[in-house]
Amino acid sequence: MTAKTWQELTAPDYLEADLNKVNDVLDGRLESYRMVKQYVHADGQSIWGDLSVRCIRDERGRVEYFQSPRSLTSPPKRKPMSGIAFSPKSFSGRTS
Repeated sequence: MTAKTWQELTAPDYLEADLNKVNDVLDGRLESYRMVKQYVHADGQSIWGDLSVRCIRDERGRVEYFQSPRSLTSPPKRKPMSGIAFSPKSFSGRTS
């Protein structure tokens, strides 16, 4: 099994909004954000998720990494998913 990036797991209709929020965090306009979006399951179906993201900054105010606990929702049941952390260095989708 190959690991996928969060960009690959995000449904295409939600990727631009998520990238914009990440850029806002990286540029210091936001410290955190929350959004409901769809992810793409391994079998291709869409899964709703409630995403919360916050950054951890170093002593100079630079983003060291992001914390992202998520809850994936598959109606009618909610299935919790463990949080992840990723480094801004792993973010390859910066648009600015």
